[in-house]
Amino acid sequence: MMRYTVYPTQALQAPTISPSLVPNPSRPCDNDADPKPVEQPQTLPLTTLLKQHAPKISARKANNILREHGLLMTLYRPSLSHFDSYRKINVLTAKGLKFGRNNRSPVHPIQTSPTYYPSMFAQLCRLCHLS
Repeated sequence: MMRYTVYPTQALQAPTISPSLVPNPSRPCDNDADPKPVEQPQTLPLTTLLKQHAPKISARKANNILREHGLLMTLYRPSLSHFDSYRKINVLTAKGLKFGRNNRSPVHPIQTSPTYYPSMFAQLCRLCHLS
């Protein structure tokens, strides 16, 4: 069994409070006003939109076509369950963000999944010849 010894680099000091952190009733606070929620346009996964616009094409094949056109790229992140392995993730590029957005996963801080704007998907299909 290994033992670790921690050596303090400096003596402990009592915390000091900055005058700018002390509440002042005459100064307005950020959380005084109710924040207005920002509405974001609705996005849908690729498989859902492909069923509506191009039912003969699979999501895997569509992702490959989007990659060829420079709208999507593949990145790798460390796996949570296997120490030495990596997981593939698809990410929309700057050019692809015109047609959708990258949604962050609540499970993994790096994991994203691209979703697409339904209003722009017909234009995306024409651009990449998906239909």
